[in-house]
Amino acid sequence: MNTHTIGRAMIETAVKHGFKEMREDPKRSMRRLADLGKQFSKSRFQDDIFSVIQEVLQKEDSEYYTMIENALANINEESLKTFGINVGYNAWVCGARNLRRDEIRTGHALPDTLLLRYDAGCTDGLTIAVLDQLIRQGSELGIFFYFIRETGTASDSYELLDLFQKYPECAFVYARPTGRLTAAQIQVLKMLHNTLILLPDEDPETLLTAQLLQDQKLLYSISFRYSSLEDCQRRFMGAIQRALSLESTFFVGIADDSVGRGEVDEIAKFCYQERLEQKYSSILIDYYGDAAALTRKIMGHGYLLELSADGSVLGPDTAYGKKYTDQKGLAEFLQDVMPCIDVSGITEK
Repeated sequence: MNTHTIGRAMIETAVKHGFKEMREDPKRSMRRLADLGKQFSKSRFQDDIFSVIQEVLQKEDSEYYTMIENALANINEESLKTFGINVGYNAWVCGARNLRRDEIRTGHALPDTLLLRYDAGCTDGLTIAVLDQLIRQGSELGIFFYFIRETGTASDSYELLDLFQKYPECAFVYARPTGRLTAAQIQVLKMLHNTLILLPDEDPETLLTAQLLQDQKLLYSISFRYSSLEDCQRRFMGAIQRALSLESTFFVGIADDSVGRGEVDEIAKFCYQERLEQKYSSILIDYYGDAAALTRKIMGHGYLLELSADGSVLGPDTAYGKKYTDQKGLAEFLQDVMPCIDVSGITEK
């Protein structure tokens, strides 16, 4: 049994025990877990995260305690445990360590998360087979976190869900273009514990589907699209009310392609301030801004890699338009499109 397997087994045991304690006394147990996490954190990133958690939990009337209670009541424990460990341990600890080693070796920035768009009607680009290759090679490099945005006409097939099931060590955020899921797709989701479904707030079908997913105790959240900071703030007020009515743990803002990078940073600041207020029992996440912020914490840079459905690069800006093909391996492609960085201050921890 290797070190990774032993470490994961120890964390799983601690998490299972933690669920029991949180049900009995959420406030006390959450504070104790945060204190233990800070004590045993092994990197600057982990230390920073647990410091923020400790500060947040000092607020006795924080709505985040209600959020935790809702999550424990509405989501099955296996999904909470699997998705959480796949992100927190596989991606942000073990995977990031491997990626930093490669950054030191190559001098190129590497993404800890891949943002991928998928269109079932697109036959020349990120097909299921190409996505399979990207995830397989990505996980070999140390990338265990994937954001998949389905574009175009929503697919009623469950090929994409079958692909997520093929990689149980990875975590997937799957943003749907509509709020509709078929009965067959929901049945497949019941077997998945590593996937968070995002349903669009703009679609009237989302409310019914969300209630069905909650009845099955499946991982889901609400998303909303915005075109500017003002539009984000306006849509936020409507989305938060629906998120609260559904007792959704998260709701996610996704910027349109027209939103500039500078404005994305301002929107991320707005989302961060909203989270610090702790007024709602649901956490506002910004799809691009928070992904970049986490990458800066974990990897020391904020470079994200996003591919459109036809395989062309949407970010980083310096490689915009370059196209991924399955003839070129992911490692080689990353050397072509990710910026060079100063590796003198990077450590493997």
